[in-house]
Amino acid sequence: MDHMNFGITLSNRAVPLGLCSVRDLLALADAVEACPALDSVWCGDALFVNRRLDALTLLAAVAGRTERVLLGPACMGSFALRNPLVFAYEWASLDVLSNGRTRLVACAGGGSSALWQAEGEALGIAAGERRRRMIENIHVLRHLWTKDNEPFVGQFTSFSNVTLEPKPVQSPCPIWLATDSAGRFWRLGVCAYARRKDCGRLDDALRRPTRIQTVMGVHPAGRP
Repeated sequence: MDHMNFGITLSNRAVPLGLCSVRDLLALADAVEACPALDSVWCGDALFVNRRLDALTLLAAVAGRTERVLLGPACMGSFALRNPLVFAYEWASLDVLSNGRTRLVACAGGGSSALWQAEGEALGIAAGERRRRMIENIHVLRHLWTKDNEPFVGQFTSFSNVTLEPKPVQSPCPIWLATDSAGRFWRLGVCAYARRKDCGRLDDALRRPTRIQTVMGVHPAGRP
């Protein structure tokens, strides 16, 4: 890894908790845009597990007032729960609005708490399906972003006679994964990073994503 990049995560939980205002978050995004040492703005994501501003809406607001910084969710915890056709349209639109500055970080989400269980049940998605849905949703996004009017048949999602416009500005549009088992996702054509606590040593945590990025044709610094 030849250099390291730094960004700021906006606390979109802080607004509904009364700890800051929307104006505060947007001002912080402006400060990151103006700081050469920082290159990205991120925010968290969840649906009903904890209160927060919607990640896509906040990122769109930041996209409209910046020109340089990369934009993405720190981890799209609701990715497996969202309709992949609708999400493909929303994310492609965000990539157009930002002129190709998005970095989608997908994860399966979930956990052991009752709130996680209730969230999945409310949306009709079993906890054991989340990882498989995440993988299939990535395939749906890739399909809609690169093909027109071609059928897709999956375990959870199938469709035909559908063309998505606009397409993302970036081709391919980057998808990263937050996972504790990065190796299994090489075949998806995505960049993956592992949690440090699941690696034996810090240098292993740094080497694993570099290896995956190299295989997938991504710059080792993690910036395609």
